[in-house]
Amino acid sequence: MLIGNESSRSIANATDLSIRAIQNWIRKLEADQNIIPKKRGRAARNNIERKRELINAKLILINANNALTTIDIAELMPEEHKCSTTTIKRELKQMGYTRKRLKSIVVPRNSAQVIATRFMFCNHVSFLQNSDLVYIDETGFNLHDSRHYGYALLGSTPFVTVPTQRGRNISLICAISVTGCIGFKLKIGAFNTTSMHDWIEQDLRPVLSDRRYVVVMDNARFHHSSIVESAFRESNCTIQFLPPYSPQLNPIKEFFGVVKNLFKGIQPQPNNSQEMIRIITEILSGFTEYSFENYYSHMREWMLKGIQRNEFI
Repeated sequence: MLIGNESSRSIANATDLSIRAIQNWIRKLEADQNIIPKKRGRAARNNIERKRELINAKLILINANNALTTIDIAELMPEEHKCSTTTIKRELKQMGYTRKRLKSIVVPRNSAQVIATRFMFCNHVSFLQNSDLVYIDETGFNLHDSRHYGYALLGSTPFVTVPTQRGRNISLICAISVTGCIGFKLKIGAFNTTSMHDWIEQDLRPVLSDRRYVVVMDNARFHHSSIVESAFRESNCTIQFLPPYSPQLNPIKEFFGVVKNLFKGIQPQPNNSQEMIRIITEILSGFTEYSFENYYSHMREWMLKGIQRNEFI
């Protein structure tokens, strides 16, 4: 093959290119094709900046409203950054964003007043030893309590049978220290000032007599009653009330979660209130000498956030 008076081989020798490369170019020239090589290498700077702007726009939308779907994001994107929902899903995944169950947070939880109250509580309690702190709270159980997840074949719905009636709620009042569950009482129906006072006098006071404890409770109305406060003072205890909207500062909440999970896993499930009381009593009795250091450590982590005036999510 010749170009003018030159052969492919002589051109290859002169240009230090392969004969095949020279022949490919000659064929393109004969076919009137463009032989200017395509640009390779890194993308132009304006393309990189555009992609960065695109990612930032998505992050701004998501951080402002976690409930947005990919369709919502696509509709809200500026006209110059429009893209498909598939692209949005891919880029969110690359950035480490996943779609999760939303957690509801009441508006006042992180108000300036609550953050200030939380700071004062955390600043005070942070100087106390774990062994000085006793936490008291209540929770409830009923016959419909069961696990929410189960296995089933693809296309089949997992289910669990429950009684037609929920039955009356069983209420639990409980006190924990860092060394375990130090007292509890179960009853049908809710606790009130009288029933809590009786429990303190009959069951809790002997346990609290060995040292001067700080009893920490939430702001349930009957916790503030004069006879309840008097019963603790007579037991040589002082009382600290949790700041509002701050369950993270109450390690007993984590303990209640463990107890409820154990209760939901009982087979066969109880079918009446007395059977429920018996089963819950057996579960709680297994925690009378049990280290709650982990629960208290988690509480301390949140306490540090309270001192730093961080929001509680």
